[in-house]
This record gives sequence, structure tokens and C-alpha cells, in this order.
Amino acid sequence: MDVWKRIRDKFFNDFPYLFELADQNRLSLAIKICYELLKAGEDPRIRIILSHLLASSGFTTLSDLELSKAIGQIKEGSLAYLVKGETLLSRDRLEEGRLYLETYLALNPEDHGARERLQGVSALLERDYLDRGLVETPSLQAEEEELPLEDINTPALAEIYFEQGALEDAIRVYEAYLQKNPGDHTAKKRLEELLGSKGMPVKTPEGELVDILERWLRNYWAQKECL
Repeated sequence: MDVWKRIRDKFFNDFPYLFELADQNRLSLAIKICYELLKAGEDPRIRIILSHLLASSGFTTLSDLELSKAIGQIKEGSLAYLVKGETLLSRDRLEEGRLYLETYLALNPEDHGARERLQGVSALLERDYLDRGLVETPSLQAEEEELPLEDINTPALAEIYFEQGALEDAIRVYEAYLQKNPGDHTAKKRLEELLGSKGMPVKTPEGELVDILERWLRNYWAQKECL
């Protein structure tokens, strides 16, 4: 994957002069301008660009540092997913709210409170599906047993892992989901596609950051419009 081309496609209109300098192989000047821009205000887009420029110039340690800072900024902004999820849940839009919670947890797996919240929402949805006859009713023996809360392994979470380049995790989630939902033919077909692509290259950290940042920015501006 040509990560620089992807970064360029995403951010060229925002910082055309940085890419023009890079095209002219004036990397030192482009790096200096990035640092000056960051003095004026934090921007994970600039840090992603800067990370690639530093790596291209041989400064791998500094490049890794900039990526770490960008990830930290994106994680801070990911709180918007949690807020949006809770807003949707308060309006009884459980399916949509669950998707936002899953996205938030993909970036913040250490948040046990949010994970418990997601498990509770999943349990509510499962009971709702049973009431509406959308899933098979458990056998009498199963009803007598203590049923755990529904696992958070869902197709939505698997796709989030896939979008971030974590192919093995995506496959693991789909396999766990299908153990409990063997009749989901769409999920089966998707798992077969992922298993068939295991030999293909996955995304680099920079490419992953571009994807996450793009989703975060879309959600951020959507939140701003609602205010």
C-alpha cells in the first residue's frame, strides 16, 4: 500500500504546500513548517504528515513519537463516540447506540465501564430479539441455566478491526460471533472473504491512523452541527 499517496489524497487540500515541498524533496523545510504549525495548535493530521516526512528522512524514532502523539489525540477525540452512543441510547435507539459504543471501545479497550454498558445494551437487544421472534428461543434446558450477558463479539466490531488492519482480530470476532449465531449466512460469507485474504498485506499504522482520523473528524463535525 502506498501510504503517502493515501495521506496525500486525504489531506492535500488542507496542506497543499507541505506536499508540494515533499514532491520537490525539500523534506527538511516541510518538517520545519510542520513543527511551526503544531506550535500554533495541535492537529493530528499534521502529526501524521510529519511522521511520514520524518520516516522518509531517516528519523524513525521521531516518526514513531509523532504517531504516538497523533494516536493520543485521536483517542481523546473518540469520547465523541461515547457521548453520541449514550445520546442514542437515551432515545431508545439501541442498535445505533451500540455501534457507537463498539467504535469507542475499539479505541479505548481499557474502559471497563463502557464495556459493561455495551454488554448491558447487548443483553437488552437480545431479549428484544427474542420477544419479536427474530432469533431462536433457547431450549428449556438452556433457560434453566444461568445465561451470561451477550458477548460483545459482533460483525460491527469485526469490521472495525478490519478497517484498522487487524485482520486476525476481525477473523477471531467473526468466528466467536458465528459460534452463537450459526444461522447468520451474511457473517459466514464475510468470514470466508477475510480468511481468503489472510495472505494479503494489511494496513500500516499510518494508514490505520488516516482511517480512524477520517471517522473521528466526520463524527466531530456532526456533533458540532447538532449543537
